[in-house]
Amino acid sequence: MPTDAGTVIAIGGKLEVAQEIAAILTDDVVVGSAAGTNQPIGKIIALLDNQGTFTTSDSSNSFAVTTTGLYMIL
Repeated sequence: MPTDAGTVIAIGGKLEVAQEIAAILTDDVVVGSAAGTNQPIGKIIALLDNQGTFTTSDSSNSFAVTTTGLYMIL
């Protein structure tokens, strides 16, 4: 049985804890109009990060994927 906190899922018949991150904006974000460029979204805090892989600053944020699979961003 998994010992980490989180949602338990079955992968290949083995029970694992899913990587989960829930985050929220701390302020409005103004995005520039530069066509064809990526616009980082900052001002995000993690409310839940069960594997400690989320990093953030005023100008960007990211998370590290710990397992190959399908990730849903809402």
